[in-house]
Amino acid sequence: MRIGIIGAGAIGGVVGGLLAKVGRDVTLIDQWPEHVEAMRRQGLRLSGTCGDHVIRVKAIHVHELQSITQPFDAAFVAVKSYDTEWATALVLPYLARPDGVVWISRTGSTTSGWRQWLGAGGRLVVSSR
Repeated sequence: MRIGIIGAGAIGGVVGGLLAKVGRDVTLIDQWPEHVEAMRRQGLRLSGTCGDHVIRVKAIHVHELQSITQPFDAAFVAVKSYDTEWATALVLPYLARPDGVVWISRTGSTTSGWRQWLGAGGRLVVSSR
């Protein structure tokens, strides 16, 4: 299963890093150039309740998403609430159809309007607290 994670901050980084650590095919897509370059050079550094880890990850810049040739089976959107719409729209063309899954995780989120972003033939999982 190929997994694309857009947003490699606190949530996306932990989820993607730990999935990569156990051997999953994960691509971290981030909009902060310095962060992508640091992950490429030094790996992804995680610390805290998940333990202390430095994990080699596949990290790409947002503009490099266009180079993806194999679709993602799952996409995890882990960005700030005000970036959710464009980030979801950005990753959708790279989602396997008809069974691809999009997981959007936000604090205090609603599903209003998200179904229209996903369109027909996709699955949407929303995690909210």
